[in-house]
Amino acid sequence: MIYIYKPSNYLSTSHYIDIILAAFRNLDDNIIIISSEAFIKPSSKNDVVFAATLQEAVYLLLNGYSNLIYWCQGVAPEEKLMANGSRYKVLLLTLAEKIVLKNAKAVFLVSNCMKEHYEQKYRIDFKNRSYIMPCFKEDTLNIEDILNNEIKYKENKFLYSGNLLVWQCFEETLKLYSMIENKIDRNASLKVLTKDTEKALKIIDRCNIKNYSIKYITNNTLSEEIKEYKYGFVLRDDNIVNHVATPTKISTYLSEGIIPIMTRSLTDFYVRAKDMENIIWLDSINDIERNICIIAQHMRRKIEKNRLVDEYEYIFENYYNTNKHIKNITGFLRDII
Repeated sequence: MIYIYKPSNYLSTSHYIDIILAAFRNLDDNIIIISSEAFIKPSSKNDVVFAATLQEAVYLLLNGYSNLIYWCQGVAPEEKLMANGSRYKVLLLTLAEKIVLKNAKAVFLVSNCMKEHYEQKYRIDFKNRSYIMPCFKEDTLNIEDILNNEIKYKENKFLYSGNLLVWQCFEETLKLYSMIENKIDRNASLKVLTKDTEKALKIIDRCNIKNYSIKYITNNTLSEEIKEYKYGFVLRDDNIVNHVATPTKISTYLSEGIIPIMTRSLTDFYVRAKDMENIIWLDSINDIERNICIIAQHMRRKIEKNRLVDEYEYIFENYYNTNKHIKNITGFLRDII
């Protein structure tokens, strides 16, 4: 029997979980899916268990369920430290993370940088028990809409979509956009899509942004909402939390032909897309004057839509490829379970 424990953030991670679930189903039909609201123990210590949270993974291991397959979404101790968590909680998370990563039968990681981080931090040799797949939600490029939209790349419409966690650099993003509005194009506009609208509005007011809108929408309507935007922000500071990350929003932006404005600290994606014309790479989030020059230079260019489609298609075929991952994970799990 295989038990799949859905995380509490399943709505935002569903595509990742569903890919792994599809691979499991290629090997065994005896699968029980358990929601985060109702934790149920497996019937046998020999059952295969899949967990996507550190808390559940530790619980299952310490209770004798050794056939654990764990998805590591991020570096939990470092995230807690950045969120001003107590030293005690950081140490506790470090111990839990070490136990899980050393003892899990298999581990899903979101980037090569994450694997290297854990190999160095905990002196782990994953050998053949790790699989790397980036976080993504969209796996298809909307080519027809991109090519047929006559005004999308003529108007400087910017987008921020996501949460306001400290490592997501929302305030730094707004400071940069404010400079764009004041120094490059006074007709530029910004849309912010976030659940935390009140907090976002306070930061927007503090940054003196004039042309903006803000709202919260469900994931089901996100693609339709963002079609008209030319640029999308994915700025991150230079730290380990961001080095190992593969933000889901990148696939969402690319699927609608939105040109990402990104920092090189997102190491995994940078390695794959550093030479692409239709991704704006910034060296540091803090060098605002240089960043403004880089963005202004891109804004003056005419977007060659066919070139953009070719570049983004390559990413979807080689990085955000659902069918390819299902096939590869099926083979990976077959050797594990």
